[in-house]
Amino acid sequence: MNIQLSPEDLMDMADIWGDSLLHIFPPEKLLSRLTIQERLAGLEPEERLAGLEPEERLAGLEPEEWLDGLTAEDLAKIEAYLLQQKQQREDN
Repeated sequence: MNIQLSPEDLMDMADIWGDSLLHIFPPEKLLSRLTIQERLAGLEPEERLAGLEPEERLAGLEPEEWLDGLTAEDLAKIEAYLLQQKQQREDN
């Protein structure tokens, strides 16, 4: 018996059976087939960083890259914070 399926028929079958079959595979197995970009697609930057410690968020970046994209206002806030921290450490 030879069954002929169009691409549309195959996609319809995948929609019907896909969810039923996916639950038998562990998430790690399913995710291992995707690229990092595919895994993170659709996530907001805050969601991508969820679960990371602050020091882990900057891992892989050079110090000069830490400040890329910040506005003058952001830089002023950071500068004020650093000056405050410096003063506190000098006082101790």
